[in-house]
Amino acid sequence: MVMAKSSRCFYEFGPFRLDPEKNRLLRDGEPVHLSPKSLEALVVLVQNAGKLLEREALIQAVWADTFVEDANLTVAISHLRKVLGQNTETPEYIETIPRVGYRFVADVRETSEEPKSLIIEKRTLSRTVIEEEDVPHDNAIAMGAPAKNLLKLGLRPMQWRLGVLAAIIVIVAVATTAYFLRNRSQPVSASSINSLAVLPFTPLGPQPNGEDYLGVGLSDSLITRLSQIKRFVVRPTSAIVKFADGHQDPLKAGRELGVEGVLNGRISRDADHVRVTVELLRVSDGQSLWSQSFDERFTNLFGVEDAISEHVAQALATQISGDEHERLKKRGTENSDAFNAFLRGRYALSKRTPQDVSQAIKFFRQAIDLDPTYPSAYSGLADSYLLTGDYGWAPASESFPLARAAALKALEIDEAFAEAHSTLGHVEFLFNHDWSAAERDYRRGIELKPNYANGHHWYGWFLIAMGRTDEALREIKQAEELDPLSLIIKANVGTFYYFARDYDHAIELQRKVVATDRNFLQGRRKLAFSLEAKGLESEALKEWLEVEREMGTTAAELARYEQAGSKSGIRGYWEQATEIEAAAPDNPNRAGALFSYYSRLGEIDKGFYWLDRAVEDRSPWLVYAKVSPVFDNLRNDPRFLVFLKRMGFTSQ
Repeated sequence: MVMAKSSRCFYEFGPFRLDPEKNRLLRDGEPVHLSPKSLEALVVLVQNAGKLLEREALIQAVWADTFVEDANLTVAISHLRKVLGQNTETPEYIETIPRVGYRFVADVRETSEEPKSLIIEKRTLSRTVIEEEDVPHDNAIAMGAPAKNLLKLGLRPMQWRLGVLAAIIVIVAVATTAYFLRNRSQPVSASSINSLAVLPFTPLGPQPNGEDYLGVGLSDSLITRLSQIKRFVVRPTSAIVKFADGHQDPLKAGRELGVEGVLNGRISRDADHVRVTVELLRVSDGQSLWSQSFDERFTNLFGVEDAISEHVAQALATQISGDEHERLKKRGTENSDAFNAFLRGRYALSKRTPQDVSQAIKFFRQAIDLDPTYPSAYSGLADSYLLTGDYGWAPASESFPLARAAALKALEIDEAFAEAHSTLGHVEFLFNHDWSAAERDYRRGIELKPNYANGHHWYGWFLIAMGRTDEALREIKQAEELDPLSLIIKANVGTFYYFARDYDHAIELQRKVVATDRNFLQGRRKLAFSLEAKGLESEALKEWLEVEREMGTTAAELARYEQAGSKSGIRGYWEQATEIEAAAPDNPNRAGALFSYYSRLGEIDKGFYWLDRAVEDRSPWLVYAKVSPVFDNLRNDPRFLVFLKRMGFTSQ
């Protein structure tokens, strides 16, 4: 049967020609294979070239009334980019608008041609060819659901007509795809993935009051789980917190973090239900390796974590030891409220302020009250008390024993808890001065989790304090490789050179850190130490004054510092610091600070007086006495040897 047909519309871009009527894409005249849904998505994008299409709009246009997961669209777009040969660095064809949708950015030429008459072929059991004819837009019966949805969305419709058989095939294909995405355990191709970043989960919609912790908390918990696998590196929470605002392109974040794979997710809560959508992307080409959505009761959030950990591990590591697999499945608690309190604690701890760490302690204790056998909660509590003592927010004699008790409890429950070993080692080093016990725990932690950045970082501090400079530099540079965005690790590499009296190298590294973030207080402090030791007093004074400003020093005190510095240089600054510190008896670090100031000023007797008080207070930084230039004015005094003996350095 011969039928007349109106002119057909084509879209041309680059070497491609898209025929929406035939659902066909040609490259230089040769057919290009695309899955049906990828092709439909391409038609919608091309017909709306230059327009931003939101993800939901695309899903409704392509999948119509069929229920599919958000990840199906991501897979289709990834397939399109690969077929089009798009470089992920430059969106030549399809641009991603992070968290919003996609835009077709290539120049599109719309052409048409008068076709020959077409013959509808005879249907047989072996071959069925259905020729399509144009359908008026107001023909609601003949128009496919995707076209109707395009009209609702204000998009130009594709013109097609589906026979019953074709409709059944599409439905089966969609259902099969959804099932596959839910159940497959093998990746598209993940053999090249050796490093991973778990980005903070992006909250969708308004979150219930006080639940902004969910995104970072869930990511942190997954990082702890996945880092059990020694085969690949997982970036620590400290490296990914900066991406918590949810506006970062996951592939760009992956490149910045220097990883080969990115786990990106979204989370939303409605009453007592939570929906989590997660996707594993290969950074090099944007390929989706695995994706899935989870709808659960909020009380089963750690069940979602179980499933994500298992799927990602299967996708990335084809060979996991039995012990690693067991640890990967290990929850630590079956109490959902305890897990929720733990997530809150980890989120608060990641903020690293006195107020937030105090909140973290509260949440970890709440988790322990709910489940006294929860090792992760004890480990988090140990880290919180360690930070409180090390940063001088509370007396060392109070904080460090509490940190040690919590770490020991975690290890009593689970001896193979790597983080607890590292924390215990740091307590033995900074507070108990038990060098052999400290090194034993540091090494045990690294043995259990060789890719734990903090374990290498802290062990490096121990080694530099013992005067083992080469070993120390190896450890801290290993930590830097594992956490390449950590400014504190980069600054401390410079500090290690400062301890080694290589001031030029120290200053060079620390200046780079300050240039990266001029508001990074610790970077400025460490640079000031190095400049002063080098004898660059005017530059050191400038940095110390910046430190005072960043610390929130009152305007009146800052004026006193500036006036003293202007009159007497760096010595005037330290004289003023001594006067102000002497009038602040409630400072837990008072003894250590006054020792440091008097030592700098060359007032040796006063320096030793306050050094004795600092030993009694167990000031943590005294462990660097063997190597720190701050102690240099005291080294020729016999009292210094007595001090070293009290510290336990006689055999070092």
